[in-house]
Amino acid sequence: MRLALAIAALGGLGAVLRYLVDLAVTSRLGRHLPWGTMTVNVLGSGFGGIIIGATTYRGVSNATATVLLVGLLGGFTTASTISYENARLFGVRRMGAGLTVLLGTAAASFGAGLLGLWLGMTTT
Repeated sequence: MRLALAIAALGGLGAVLRYLVDLAVTSRLGRHLPWGTMTVNVLGSGFGGIIIGATTYRGVSNATATVLLVGLLGGFTTASTISYENARLFGVRRMGAGLTVLLGTAAASFGAGLLGLWLGMTTT
């Protein structure tokens, strides 16, 4: 039960952080593309990689990893919002922008995850 409460608390924190990052990025780059949502997903992938690397290679406990991955990063990242925003771009026939968001977010998130994994494996 304590693990579930920790996940809930950090999930709420992650959601607030997502909102603040989205707000900051959008205020700088505008809403032409969903830059804020793309940013949180790439950052979340990178931090997720760090946590997985640290858990696998540095002895971070599974409970800690679960709370951080499911709670904090689960609240921080958002597949549903990027899917909605991408569908909206396709819906208004901004195909190039939609493909850019779709492929760019996937590629950047994958790269950030690999970098995070390496960082989690190699740093103490």
